[in-house]
Amino acid sequence: MLYLPKHVESCFNAGSTTSSANQCTINYEPSAAYCAYHSEASTGAVYANMPYPVYSSGTGYSCASEGTFGVVESPNNNPDGDVEISPSSHEVSEAITDPDTSTGWYDSSGYEIGDECAYVYGTTSGSAGALYNQTINGLHFLTQEEFSNKDYNILINS
Repeated sequence: MLYLPKHVESCFNAGSTTSSANQCTINYEPSAAYCAYHSEASTGAVYANMPYPVYSSGTGYSCASEGTFGVVESPNNNPDGDVEISPSSHEVSEAITDPDTSTGWYDSSGYEIGDECAYVYGTTSGSAGALYNQTINGLHFLTQEEFSNKDYNILINS
C-alpha cells in the first residue's frame, strides 16, 4: 500500500490533453476518475496506489461515504484517516483476488471483487457524522462491505 501525501496526484497517461485519456485521482478537474487502484509492477510486486483521500470536493467528487449518508462519516474524528479506510479495504481485497489486473477475479460485467460492494456499508451503529460498521480493538471504522462468493451462492440458491 503506497499512501501518497496531500496535494500529490497520480494519473494514467499524464500529459494527455483529453480528459478521457488522462484519468487522474479524484480532484477538481474533469479528468478525475478514481480514488485508488492496485496493479503489479514489472518486478512482480503487487501494490496499491492510495492517493490522499478526497471528500467534500467543490466538484462533488468524493472518495468518502457522502453519497450514501450525505456527510463524511468520521467515527474517529479524523476525516482523512476515516475516509482512507474503505478504499484501503477495497484495494487490498482486489489485490488479493486480482493481483495482476488481467487474469484475476472479474464478474460478467467486468467488476472486480471490491467494485461489487463499493459504497455499500450494511448495518451501521453510532450517530450521524460518526457512523461505523466495524469495531477493532475498541476503535470504530466505516468500511465498505466486501463481496463473498459463499454469501452470494446462498442468496441465489435460496
